[in-house]
Amino acid sequence: MDLNKVDREVLKNVLKEIITEDFDSFRALIKETVREIISENEIAKEESNEVRVNKLESFIDEDFDNYDEVFKALA
Repeated sequence: MDLNKVDREVLKNVLKEIITEDFDSFRALIKETVREIISENEIAKEESNEVRVNKLESFIDEDFDNYDEVFKALA
């Protein structure tokens, strides 16, 4: 996706709506994106990637849990 061609205000509103209506889906989207980035960039050996993904997902969950109210307030 070429973000230069996307109306940023529309994109921002869509993200706000996703966060507001389905916060768990937003969290899942973040995790999926991290997994894709690691896979695409082949950061390390395949076994190490899975460990990294699990650690990153754990960090994401922890941050979302800690800042849940902040994220919802921003939406």
